This record gives sequence, C-alpha cells and structure tokens, in this order.
Amino acid sequence: MNITFIGIRKVGFALADNLAKAGHQISIAARDAKSGSVASAISQNKSFQVAEPASAAAKADAVFLATPYQVNEVNAGALAGLNPTGKILVDCTNPVGPGLTMACKEKPPARKRFRNSRPARRW
Repeated sequence: MNITFIGIRKVGFALADNLAKAGHQISIAARDAKSGSVASAISQNKSFQVAEPASAAAKADAVFLATPYQVNEVNAGALAGLNPTGKILVDCTNPVGPGLTMACKEKPPARKRFRNSRPARRW
C-alpha cells in the first residue's frame, strides 16, 4: 500500500517506520524537504520518499495526518485537491495544547474540519 504521512515527528515517524517495515511504501508530504523532521526521518529509514504535499497525497492509498492540532488548517491545503474516493484518512492528531489543555476548545476535530471544508466530497 502507498501511504503518505503529513507530519513525521514522534507519532508520524513511529507509525511510518513500522508500516515501512511491514512492507508498505511510505511518502512524506513536505513543503520543505530539508526540514529537520524530514531529514531525521530519512536518516533513520532510507526507504522513505519525500514529495510535495498535494502530489504525495494524490498518489496515496492512505493519508496519515500526524501533525500538531494547531497546524491542521495549514494542512488542509495539501488535501484540498485530493479525490478521496477509495482513500483512507487516518487522523493521528491530538488536540492537546500547552500545559495539557484542550487545543481545539470550540473547534471540531480535524477530520470533521477537513470533511466540512469540501462539501462535495467525503472522506
């Protein structure tokens, strides 16, 4: 299975690394292919590929969203042009803010925000 990760820090890397070891092809969706988190992930697992977010998501069978909750609105752009038919979205975000407070407050969960941002399409 082709799996794209949006977010490749602690949670994203742990999941991606284990899925790669199980035989899946992993792409990291990155606006900056030379960022510290991407470089660290690649140095630990040479099988990972890096691609621009929209392209990586479009080629994926499944997309794992593993970013801090606070940046999910930025990531919506990476998924905006994606045709979700037959794709899986795994939301690994955790709405915990500074001091272990709820980061989402009045906002809906990330998966609902993505789904609601594109009324003609459903995940």
